[in-house]
Formats: sequence, C-alpha cells, structure tokens
Amino acid sequence: MKPKTAQKSSATQLKGTLKPAKKFAAKKVSRHRKVEEQSLHMNAVQWFKKAYPNMLAFHVPNGEVRNQHVAEKLQRMGVLPGVFDWLMFPGMGKIAVEFKRKDGDLSDAQKQFVIAWLATGGKCASVRTMEQFIEVCSVFCGPSFIDLANKNPISADLGVQVGI
Repeated sequence: MKPKTAQKSSATQLKGTLKPAKKFAAKKVSRHRKVEEQSLHMNAVQWFKKAYPNMLAFHVPNGEVRNQHVAEKLQRMGVLPGVFDWLMFPGMGKIAVEFKRKDGDLSDAQKQFVIAWLATGGKCASVRTMEQFIEVCSVFCGPSFIDLANKNPISADLGVQVGI
C-alpha cells in the first residue's frame, strides 16, 4: 500500500505555471509631488460627486507600491499596468482621466492604455489642474448639476451653493 503524501497547496501548484510578477521599483518621487497629485485627485473627486451625483465613476487603485506577494496576486487577478486613475461612464460613454502633477508625464504603460482605450471607443484626458478637470467633465459629461443650479435662480431649493 502506498503511503499517503500531503497534497501541495494550490499556491505551490500554481507557482511553476504562472509568469513571475515584475518587481516594481518604487519611483523616487518627492513626497511633495505625490501629495500634489493626490490632492488634485481628491479635490476633483469631491467636486465631481457634487456636480454629477448620479453618474457612475470610480478610482482605479493601480498605482500604489505593494509588496511582491500582493503584486503577484493582483497580476493574476488581471490588474493592468497603465490604467488611468479615474473612470467615468456618462450615459453610453466612457471616459478615463489621469491626474498628473504639473510636471508629470504619461508612462509608457499609460500610453499603451490610451491606445487600447481609444480603440474601444472610449475618450480620455490627462489633467493637471482643477480647471482642466472641470473642463473635461463639462465637455465629455455635459453640464454639471452645479452649473445648472448656478444658472437657476431657485438653486437654493436644489441644495447646491451658488458659486461653487
């Protein structure tokens, strides 16, 4: 009779069949620059939720530094490098927005994402200021709730502050 051997865990079984995850080297970006981009992103999202309260939109958490185990797991789950920060879906449209600090440029992976996104009929933009973000939203999503409320003399009834 054969002795029973312990069955290998699924992680061990998969180990040899999966492509190893790329080692992500953290870019040396000053804390100030990172905070500048994050601040723009958070302010834009806060404005967007008030301006377009019923539109589906969300952040894609793709850019944080992670340990190798988490990076490998996310790659197996289909995380795609270069996906833009913010996706919006007005009506039947789809818009991807990348937030960049004032001197930031798109990475090669982000440039590849732009090509693929445009090929699917999506629209995209990279923004460096709140004014640019608001303009992108206005062009691609139509007038915001805030714009409509500011043009309406009874805007107080809508729960929106005039002049936001």
